[in-house]
Formats: sequence, structure tokens, C-alpha cells
Amino acid sequence: MNPNRLIKETSPYLLQHATNPVNWFPWCEDAFKEAKERDVPVILSIGYSSCHWCHVMESESFEDPITAEIMNQNFVSIKVDREERPDLDSIYMSAVQSMSGQGGWPLTVFLTPDKLPFFGGTYFPPQPKHGMPSFTQLLKSIIDAYKNRKEDIKTTSKQITEHVSKISIPTPNENQHSPISITDNAYNNLVNEFDHDNGGFGKTLKFPQPQIFDFLLSYHYQNPTSKALQMVEKSLNAIISGGIYDHIGGGIHRYSTEPTWTIPHFEKMLYDNALIVPVLIQCYTITQNSKFKLAALDILSYLEDEMMDPDTHLFFTAQDADTDGEEGKYYTWTKNCLSQKLNPDELNTLEQNFEITSEGNFENKTILRYSTNNSNNGFLSLDPLIVKIRSKLKDLRSQKTRPFTDEKHITSWNSLASQAFLLSYLHLGIEKHLKIANENVKSILKISEHNNGLFRSFKQNKVSGYAFLEDYSSLINTVITLHEATLDTSWLKKSIELTDTMIELFYDSDRNIFIDSPINGEELITQPINLYDNATPSGISEAVKALQKLYSITGKSIYLDILISQFNITTSFIGDFPSGFSNWLKILLMHYTDTVQVCLLSYDPVSVSEMRKYLYKKFIPNKVVVGNAYFSIKNDRIESLSPLFEERCPESGVATVFICNNYQCELPSTSLDSLENSIFGTKSA
Repeated sequence: MNPNRLIKETSPYLLQHATNPVNWFPWCEDAFKEAKERDVPVILSIGYSSCHWCHVMESESFEDPITAEIMNQNFVSIKVDREERPDLDSIYMSAVQSMSGQGGWPLTVFLTPDKLPFFGGTYFPPQPKHGMPSFTQLLKSIIDAYKNRKEDIKTTSKQITEHVSKISIPTPNENQHSPISITDNAYNNLVNEFDHDNGGFGKTLKFPQPQIFDFLLSYHYQNPTSKALQMVEKSLNAIISGGIYDHIGGGIHRYSTEPTWTIPHFEKMLYDNALIVPVLIQCYTITQNSKFKLAALDILSYLEDEMMDPDTHLFFTAQDADTDGEEGKYYTWTKNCLSQKLNPDELNTLEQNFEITSEGNFENKTILRYSTNNSNNGFLSLDPLIVKIRSKLKDLRSQKTRPFTDEKHITSWNSLASQAFLLSYLHLGIEKHLKIANENVKSILKISEHNNGLFRSFKQNKVSGYAFLEDYSSLINTVITLHEATLDTSWLKKSIELTDTMIELFYDSDRNIFIDSPINGEELITQPINLYDNATPSGISEAVKALQKLYSITGKSIYLDILISQFNITTSFIGDFPSGFSNWLKILLMHYTDTVQVCLLSYDPVSVSEMRKYLYKKFIPNKVVVGNAYFSIKNDRIESLSPLFEERCPESGVATVFICNNYQCELPSTSLDSLENSIFGTKSA
């Protein structure tokens, strides 16, 4: 079969559909031009490479010649990778949710040739079931409606588009609450939603939701007698001991399909693993429970070994749930297989540590998990026999068909991953992790230089298109942390440059809000504005986080003005829906807490290293760190970067730390003893 137009794309998801009998277009003006010339509606199908139900719908419908013929004769069909085009996904997902009350992937939307949505849904089966029509029945209904009720469709599509445009920016509530009452309200709502038996949030599906845990740890810092830390500890223990954790290869799966974290949906996403690592590290810093540190390092090893290009240090996007057409096949075991491959001592030890039965816990097979009541750490244990068993099972598993890996590199997700490696360096002192993050960011910037600006995704030496707000804002936060880790002022300068570009490209000064796609970018039916923190932080909340940090460092009033304008839009409702605004809530909590400003100065990076390590012995989420580890009397005007540098130099030629609050500083510290009295005189957890 001849491939369709998708064969020229680099997205693994689009390439998976390149040999379908459907005459797919990528998103392009040619597709809509053809739809206008033929006077037919457009089928917009949005998904991603590791989406299980996307694969199911492809095999059932898009690979079916009869269905493809109906589509080809009566529609123009467009495939979109939601990971490459989050703007399109946001707009048309909002449209489908407004029509049906629900959304998901694969997203199936019917458009007019003017790109306006008039009907949509998610997965449609090949035969009618569960109250859903078959996909071919739906296609025939749309064909009939478009031929015989076109004016009705035009009216409906305009109404839907107007509705999507209006709901993207909520109307600010004039009755603004205080930041403390907002975060207290959010905390109380989370207590009510918390699963006190199993940890986490939700009664059926369980997502890890590390952004909620991040907020709760900061809330614990402000309210040490609250239950916030207990909720995080219980949840993290349940996740890293449960079936959602890959006990053989490391890393977490997308979500649990039931409340006990036993049976996951097996796809692995870069962002899930990147976001949970900082929470594990911070929880370890607070509790000194080594299990959290071991889990964090285990996940980072997984990312390095399986999800990173060793040449560029760029991270891949995802690993599939299915192998050989079966979900979870790569990750499950039978007791019979384990009995044959392990010797009696090894099998006995495995059964002492994990819950293994003949009947299994998933379709007569076993997903490895261990009880949180057990004092052992599963395969995180450093016991030599446990280590040997894990290595043996890893070798056995390597003989199976490996899940497909989507090897495109997304800027925002890479930035989140680098942030995780940087936190490991700062809190745990793993030097290798600093190098990985450093090389990762350098690769992103190098590709950007060769492609006229920051990009969304990169694969096979091609970029998919321009970057979105989340790409800029996540990268800026990582570059700020890279400065914090290296005390190289060039990274601080780069973060300010990127921030000013972000404001220029994405900030709508007329409406006082950030737009998700560049203001001068492709003209769409509405400008995408996503305030919600979903599986990843929203681009806007990450932008506000960057502005908050840089305002504290630079004192630039424009940064403060813009972040306050964003809070004015969101603070009236984020406390009522904490699961959708958890990143916002942490930023709000920290913004209205006195910031501890730390300035480290040294003539060389070696002499300041012990001082810097000391800053991360305790959990102090409201600190901002700047510095210059390459200080020289003939300096390159670092004072212009931050008032914290003004008229300061290393005392007596040794590494010196200045602890400040609103640029009012204590006496400089030149020893660990004086630093301890100064920094830990502030509140810490």
C-alpha cells in the first residue's frame, strides 16, 4: 500500500498512520483548501504515540479499507500529534468538552472547511456499543447533516467557537480572598478529597499528581502541624511500592486504573517521571526517609538509561503501554515463569518482598508490587541478593519485545527533566546529574540558534515548529536553576533574555494575560489560553513562577506587574479546585511568603561548593539563590543583573554568602558555622 502524506512527517505518531488507507493530511492550509474546493467537512483526529485507545481506533477503523473509503470520499482527514501541537489540542478539546461534557484521546472532531468545530467525541467503536454509535454510523450521519442541514451546522459551529473563546479567560471575581485563605481553602479541599486508605486523590482512576504533592510540601513548610506532609508521605509510599512503579526498570507508569495503585495503564511519560523526582527529593530532605531518595535516583537512572539520547542528552517523550498488541505484556510475570528462571533462594526472597500468587493480579499475570506495611524497600533495597534478583529479572525482560519509544524531544518536557536532574545535584550532590542537565539545556539552545528561535519538538535534525508558552516558561525556570547550580552568571543573563522574549511573544498587554501560542503565530479560530495545571504545569503558571523568581532576583517592576495581573485572573477560584491549579497554588503561597534571598560570591567554584551544599540540607522552598563563582575585580557588570550583586565581593578572598530579605542583608558568612546560624535561623523543614 502506498503511504499517505504523513510519510514526510517526523512525528512518530503521524508516522504510525502513514500507511493507513485513509488519505491523511497533516495540519496544513492545503487540507482546508481541498475541503473548500470539494465542499466537504473535515475530520480532525488528535492523539499521541503512546495512547492505547489511539492504537485501538487505528486498528479498528483507520486500517479498515471500507471505513477509509467512506472517509476519503466524503471528508478531508487531518492527523495531529497533540504533543507537537498543544495549541490545537487545547482549542478543539475545549470544543468537544463543551459539546459532550467530556474529553480524551483519541480526540475526534468534525470541522467546517473554515476550521470551525460542529461535532466531536473521543474514541468511537467499529460496532455500536455502550450507547455509542459505530464510527461508520457516525460518519454517515455527519455526511447527511452536512449535505442537508449545512446552515444549521454553520450556526452551531459559530456558537461553539464563540463559547470556547469566552470560557478560555474566566471573569475575575471582585470579591478577592487573601492568599492565606485561598491556600487554606485549597488544603482543606485536598484533605476532603484524599484517599486516607490508599493515598493519593480519586476513587477510581489514580494519577500520581506530583504538582499537588509539591504544593502540600510547601504548605507543610508554612503549616507544620497540618496533615500535608502525612498525605504526601502516604501517597509516595503507595506509588513507589505499587504496581504503578516499574520495579524492574525504574520509573512510574501513567496512572493506576483502580484505587490501590496496583494495576496501571502501562505507558510511561517523560513528564510524569520528571515531575515526581523533585517531590521525592524534597520529601527525603524533610523526612530523611532513604526510600524517597532511592526512588528518586532509581527514576533518574531510568531516564538516563532508557529515555535519553547519549550524544545530545535530550530526552525522549514516552514509552508505549502495548507490545505485540497486548497492553502491559512487557511488564507482567507469571509465577510459573519466575519459578523456572529463579533458583529456590531467589524465588523465596522475591516472594518475601513482593506480593506474588499463582492467580496473579492482572489477567492471570502478576504486576510486581509490595506492601507499604512491609519494612523492606522492594528492589530499591541495597541488599546484594535483592540487587542480583532485580538484575536477573531485568535481563529476562530484555528478551521480550520492548515497548515502542517516541524519540522526539519536546522542549518543555526536557526542561522539566533537566530540572529533576538539577535538584538531584543540589540536594543529593550527584555531580553526573549536573552534567546531564547542563548538556541538555545547551543542546536545546544550540538547536534553537540553528532554527531561528526556540522550538516545540525536535527529531531527525528537524524541528516541528515554533515553541509555545510552556516551552519558554519551563526552560526559563530550568535555566534559573542551572544558574543556581553552577553560580555561572551567564545562565542568569540567559534566563532574563528568554523571559523578555517570552513577554514579547506571548503576553497580551490589552487583555493582561499570557497566550499559549505566539501572538504573531498561526491564526487559529481563537487564541489558546490554558490556565489549568493538568499532567504538566500550565504554560501560564510556569511563566508566573519564572517572573516571581526573577522579580526577587532583579527587582524589575514589569515582572511583578505581570505576575500580579495573572493572579488577579485566577485567585478567585484556584482554591476551590486545587487539583487543577496546584502549581498556581504553590506559587501563590511562596509569593506572599517572605523570600530568603541568598547571594554566593567566590573567586572559584571549588571554594564555594561546600557553602552551596549547606544551603540544601534543609527544605526552604521560599529561598532564591544567585551567585558568581568566578568573581573578578574586573567583572562584566554583573551588578546590572541583580541588586544582590551591588557593591559586594568575597570577604578576605574566601567564599562569602549574603543572606537577604527584600535586599536587606545580614552580615556576610564566610564559614559553615556562621552560615548555619544565618540560613537556618530562618524557618526550615
